[in-house]
Amino acid sequence: MESEIAASELERVHRAFMGRIARALLPEGGGIDRRDALVLIDCDVISAEPSVDSEESIKGLRQAVAVPAAKASLGPLLFYINDSGSRSVVRVRDLLLDGRPEVRAVAVAHLENTFALPGLSSRHTRQELDRLRPALLAPDGSEWRRAAINLVDAVDEDWLLGIAGVRQAQNPALQEVWSEYVTMVLRPSLASVNACWPPILCAGLHAESMDQQAKAWQAEGCSSLALYTAYLEAVGHIPLGGRRSLSGVLSMINGGAPSEAVLVELLDWATNHGSPFARYHACEAVMSAGAGLATLDQSRAAVWFWEIVLAPRDCVGAKGDCAAESLVAQLARYYLHYLQVRVPSDHGEAITAMAWWMAMRMITVIENGAARQRAFGEQLAQVYGSIATDIWDLVAPPTSPSILHCLTAFGPSPWALSLLATVGTEEDAQRLLTGPGPGTLDERVHALIAIAMQVANLGLNGDHDLYRMSDGARRMLGWIASHQPDEARNAILKGWSEPVDWTPPDSLTKALEGVEQEEVLIQRWRCHAIRQRVSVGALAGDDLWGIVSSDAWKKSTWPVIDRIAAQALGCALVDDAARRRPEWAPHLVHLLAETAEQRAGNEEDRQAFFGLVLRGSCAMNANSAICRLLRGRAGHRFRPLATVIRGNLEQVLPQAGGWAAGRLRAVLVDLA
Repeated sequence: MESEIAASELERVHRAFMGRIARALLPEGGGIDRRDALVLIDCDVISAEPSVDSEESIKGLRQAVAVPAAKASLGPLLFYINDSGSRSVVRVRDLLLDGRPEVRAVAVAHLENTFALPGLSSRHTRQELDRLRPALLAPDGSEWRRAAINLVDAVDEDWLLGIAGVRQAQNPALQEVWSEYVTMVLRPSLASVNACWPPILCAGLHAESMDQQAKAWQAEGCSSLALYTAYLEAVGHIPLGGRRSLSGVLSMINGGAPSEAVLVELLDWATNHGSPFARYHACEAVMSAGAGLATLDQSRAAVWFWEIVLAPRDCVGAKGDCAAESLVAQLARYYLHYLQVRVPSDHGEAITAMAWWMAMRMITVIENGAARQRAFGEQLAQVYGSIATDIWDLVAPPTSPSILHCLTAFGPSPWALSLLATVGTEEDAQRLLTGPGPGTLDERVHALIAIAMQVANLGLNGDHDLYRMSDGARRMLGWIASHQPDEARNAILKGWSEPVDWTPPDSLTKALEGVEQEEVLIQRWRCHAIRQRVSVGALAGDDLWGIVSSDAWKKSTWPVIDRIAAQALGCALVDDAARRRPEWAPHLVHLLAETAEQRAGNEEDRQAFFGLVLRGSCAMNANSAICRLLRGRAGHRFRPLATVIRGNLEQVLPQAGGWAAGRLRAVLVDLA
């Protein structure tokens, strides 16, 4: 028999229940974000309206959006003059959540001004504003609250708006706000990355769209300056080759090589733009024009050439004007590591192109000046980069073969290699070597030798129609070598500028035969070369596995080979096994564990090979090899190391996303 409950008693119980929910959700210290408060109000969990900043001058807010604003002042912050006549700032998201329709109208107007400029917001946020505008400006409480919550979610997840926020908050008085936006753009959610994904990303996916865009530019007859900017925005984040490069597009539009006046205009545009990417494309177009360095004042192009070629892989310690190019490479490598463990795709070229696209936009909001860029590079390396790299290196995300990915992750800068391929004559090569720009003659030659060593094992001609990287780079290196007075350096550079012939079927066997008896540098170079070739799909992991898993290798090579060389071979096998899942994949981690046990007596070897076992276990989600090490005959040597690694993993786990976090949690269990 059902009992009747008085309406007043039911209401009291309901309120008590809602109160318990509110106490569970609200922070202990009090205070709650306006967006969260509106959610609780809309769900009838709390009844109080969120606080309204009654002291704000609506008149000042309206004036702030009525006057056309420069790009630097547009974004998720609104600067205005308050009642006292001083300059104030407010987050647009807070205005959207204000209870007064007139304040929300100001926020909508500011967002419309921001969205009117290209590159400041994602398409998804603009669509949300168009869809929600009528409801957002409605006086009804429930209607505008829900619209405001949805729009604020889109604004908070807009990576491009976050970039604009970094630019807006560079005033020292906004240091805390600046740090929040920097964290947002350096650690974006998967939703924010998906929302800003560009329509034209890489040649492997969008070659046809690139060709259509080039034809559209030709049909529109746009001015040169408009073309340069449009090209940079559309495809300027990757060093395209052939007809899709900037030089190719200019030749198509002009019906031949661009004139000297066009090239000078291009150099002026790149100088004023200030972006390292603009400087690359101007340099590529000028050097590809065929005019020769002697017939045109190309001192600026020569300086930019060496800034890109000499830029070290880390911004930390970069000299002078090389800092911007160094920081761009550091950002791209960081975003590559960050995205690969979050984006549900193994398309190596697309993920790498996205990393360069994000780096291109990020560099625009980092303050100019080598000292500031080096300081940001240090912060990136210490606070963000080390964690992202550790996670990426440990979980070994599967990646489809890609030369762009290989060069970004392991090799020389693809931009430097592409510029080397633009040098058309031996005379131009010599003028560049002794011409203006950063670096001494010795520093330049050493940089070229390093590049030659890194690409001697890569086949570059296959992507010539897609990317600028080609064997033309080796041709330029050969020209430089032929004029070196130092015979030893001449021989080194000339030797490395000639690609290694890997076509014979027994080439891999010969490369690894007796490798443990070679000098350490040769061991490392050969094994790194093999890893490169596996990563670009030029070498099958099956062939490598057949050699290194033999009894002869287990007895005579694995126990004594240089540990860095061994790491290169192990990583090559792990990466290939994670990508293809061959039949030998389950046996790989146990081979690495067996080698780790053999070399457990040396502390450095113990750390290196235990790291390889962890990498293989994470990549293939097979942790039995970890148990074997910790509980085997050498377990007493590995258990202290496992304790340290477990502590480190627990610290980085909150920054691991998606499936990578699941892999790390599984490893943590076995490290206990």
